[in-house]
Amino acid sequence: MMTSIYKYFKSNPLTALLLILFLGAFLRLFLLGAIPNGFFVDEASKGYDAYSIIHTLRDRYGAFMPLFLRSFDDYREAVYVYLTIPVIQLFGLSEWSFRLPSALIGITTIVIIYYLSLELFEQDRRAAFMSALFLTLSPWHFHFSRIGFRAILLPCIFSLALLLFLKSFKKEKYLVLSGFFFGLSFWTYSSARVFVSMFLIGLCILYWQHLWKHKDKTLLAILLFSCIYIPLLTFWMSPEGMSRLNQVGLQNEPLKILVNFFSYFDPNYLFITGDSNLRHNPSNIGQLYYFEIITVLAGLVAILMKKGLTRNIFILWLLCYPFPAALTEPGSCHSLNCRMCFICFNFGLWHGTNY
Repeated sequence: MMTSIYKYFKSNPLTALLLILFLGAFLRLFLLGAIPNGFFVDEASKGYDAYSIIHTLRDRYGAFMPLFLRSFDDYREAVYVYLTIPVIQLFGLSEWSFRLPSALIGITTIVIIYYLSLELFEQDRRAAFMSALFLTLSPWHFHFSRIGFRAILLPCIFSLALLLFLKSFKKEKYLVLSGFFFGLSFWTYSSARVFVSMFLIGLCILYWQHLWKHKDKTLLAILLFSCIYIPLLTFWMSPEGMSRLNQVGLQNEPLKILVNFFSYFDPNYLFITGDSNLRHNPSNIGQLYYFEIITVLAGLVAILMKKGLTRNIFILWLLCYPFPAALTEPGSCHSLNCRMCFICFNFGLWHGTNY
């Protein structure tokens, strides 16, 4: 029977993807306004700013259409708030309406990861289906898809940018779009300042020949990226832009940074306790399921045995992902950071079984 089901889905890939999306949508939309219970202060703050902008074109401090919200004097990116405005206009201000964009972004990311794994694993649909399913059921992604935090935007936009970059190896026109979305990813969440910057530097070093070969498209991508990135960089250099870093940043403490970095690979954190902050993670629930100890390790081995683009991308991703939180206080691990690489190691297992 299982063989028949597999053959059916293999010959009808769209049906399989739609079923996974239906499951993902149900898990992210069912009782969205009630679970998790209550409205966290950051959600309430941003929801009120969205409501204020709808009626006055200003946030609650009187700033006209701000790109960064003052909030609690930490000046955070406003992209998520602007995404909530049409929903609040249609349905009114509530927990459900403010969280709905987050759920829809989470569902969209499932589709992006499906196509990203196709590019990473040579059009292996089995790896793509499993990657989409793993993300659908992933505890950390499931949780952040149900709360109104801007952090959910980073894995979505970053994965789309990486997908377009990989597609540029077949059609160089995708380089321009990739540059646009890599630039946009910096506007999603503060971790992107470190994570995406490091990833892009690594990507340019690894694939400089590809970028040089298509230098006309690369120049357009750089131009588009710069138009998006430079205004953001200007803000980061201001006192307001540095406020959050001054609150949580570690300075001249290399040992603590090193300890923080390796804490993100702690099996206890990944599979047992998870994030100690209850607004980021249910109590004593790991970032990954227990059984993924096997699949992640097997997938990692399968990926390391491969040569070329896939292995390079995953190693780069794995090395970059802990740095944003490693550079900040408190030292405890936070599930807010972009940890898609562990989902990707599961891709490697399913792809590796074909060989």
